[in-house]
Amino acid sequence: MRKFKPTFFVIGFILLFVFFFLGLEIRKNFYLKKEYIDKSHKLQKAQYAQAHLEELQKQLRQKEEEWERLNRRIPKNEEVPLELIKMIISSASQFELRNVEFSTKRKEKEAGSMAVGTQEEEGLRGMEATEGMMEIGISHKGEGTITPPSTSIEVEPLPVEMTFECTFFNLILFLDWLSNMERLVSIEDIKIERKEKILPRQEITLRLVAYTLLSSP
Repeated sequence: MRKFKPTFFVIGFILLFVFFFLGLEIRKNFYLKKEYIDKSHKLQKAQYAQAHLEELQKQLRQKEEEWERLNRRIPKNEEVPLELIKMIISSASQFELRNVEFSTKRKEKEAGSMAVGTQEEEGLRGMEATEGMMEIGISHKGEGTITPPSTSIEVEPLPVEMTFECTFFNLILFLDWLSNMERLVSIEDIKIERKEKILPRQEITLRLVAYTLLSSP
């Protein structure tokens, strides 16, 4: 019995040490697992936030592209559609248009309750083509006071009258080009006048309408 007691105490001490060590390891593993779960949740939240941010950035880029396309189709705050006129002038020789002339009429807004009309010439002459026999002149006349209709986005029409000479075949090609151009243009009226002196060409008058977006002051 005397020899058994020291062995018993040694074994008990060893078992106590083992249980204490196992308890520390279990506790350490518990906290590690808890920390791992917490960090996993934070990582999932960060990944979700990143994915959400990327989706928002993608949507923002899409909106910016749509706005840029809209600005190309309907530019902002134009008084005269000069870019449209320049595009037509640069393409006139392609369709063999001759003696091309433009006339624009600006629509003024009302100031208070008073209607203000203008009859001044704006001097947009001098844009003459140098290719072939094409001659181009531009005049700009103010006319009356018109308040554009109220819409969800404020759009103002910009009338343009265009006269030129060309054959029927080239007229069809030119009208097709107009209808497919990026700038939004509507053809309000076409007048064709037959003149013996310019046959086989005809004298053409087009009433076009471009549009501009009006930004708030």
